[in-house]
Amino acid sequence: ALEEMAPAYDVAYAALESLMNANISLGDQTQASLNRTMAFLVLAVIVIIIISGLISTKLSQTITKSITKPIDELVARMGTFATGDISSPFPVHDVNDEIADMLSAVGSTTTKLQKIFADLEQLLEKMANGNFNIATSCEEEYIGEYRGLLLAIRQMNRQMDGTLKD
Repeated sequence: ALEEMAPAYDVAYAALESLMNANISLGDQTQASLNRTMAFLVLAVIVIIIISGLISTKLSQTITKSITKPIDELVARMGTFATGDISSPFPVHDVNDEIADMLSAVGSTTTKLQKIFADLEQLLEKMANGNFNIATSCEEEYIGEYRGLLLAIRQMNRQMDGTLKD
């Protein structure tokens, strides 16, 4: 039986060995393919991270510039405003946000001051020319602490008029 079965076992063993070698070869190929796929995916993730970093950097620079530029312009304009320049326009900001609200408020205040200063100049000029029959053209602008300016001009007008009449 040993002599009869040994060749059959040898054939079966060789067939199994061939099958095992084929499976090992297929497994090695699959592993190599998976390794290549993994390397590609790692490279793709790295590229995506780099691209995302570049995009986020550019976006953050754009956002930062959109915030700082109007503020820098406002600071510069407020510097000229502090030196007495009330007639130059304030910067315009197209986005409806807090910066636009600040610019609008400062612009509104400047317009109010321009009206008050022009009115005071007109009143004082008339008084300097001897006309004490004066009236403000923008009484509604003299609110808050600005009201004191108008009251002081009126008091000065009355005193000068009274002095000249005496």
